Amino acid sequence: MQDCYCDRCPFGQRVETCKRECATNIGDVMALEGGVAAVFLEPVPGANGVLVPPPEYWPLVRKACDTFQARGEEGLFSTLAGRLALLLYETGGLDEAQHYAQLSDEAANHDDIASQVAWRSARAEVLAARGEADEARRYADSAVKMADETEVLMWQCDAHMARGEVYRLLGQKTEAAEDFRRCVGLYDKKEAPLFAARARRNLAEVTG
Repeated sequence: MQDCYCDRCPFGQRVETCKRECATNIGDVMALEGGVAAVFLEPVPGANGVLVPPPEYWPLVRKACDTFQARGEEGLFSTLAGRLALLLYETGGLDEAQHYAQLSDEAANHDDIASQVAWRSARAEVLAARGEADEARRYADSAVKMADETEVLMWQCDAHMARGEVYRLLGQKTEAAEDFRRCVGLYDKKEAPLFAARARRNLAEVTG
């Protein structure tokens, strides 16, 4: 999959006239590959620079997600919907984040850990943002427990970052700092400096 590199479009397009191939290509690649277990997307890709997607990008990603749901590709759909829910929360779309977290929950198999961690994490953040503290903590703790029982560092990071955000929203700064600090260590271990920098910013916010 190609980044949304608008200044140097990998598809040879211009941002003023393109059809947002960077977004539509996601669905094309998944359909071509088949049997895709997970899709990980960043709100602002950073490996090749700070790449801010154009406004139409996420609606087109949502369209790809809905297409896979309509096709009955539940395994892929559940993971994509869970990841999309996390990203929609990051961009302030609480209602949509809740919607896709619910869709992921309904479609995910119980042993699909990628999906289970993603929708629980997203739901926890939405609930915390709406002041539903007990339920938010319950889902956040569940996501962390599931992720920590695996060896997949990015799942662990997603879950701890989400629980840190839940604690931050609920005013539990000490607990939030513990999760964000854990993420710094995990991202450093994963050699993901941009993700680690984000975790450090969150840590500084609750400890400064």
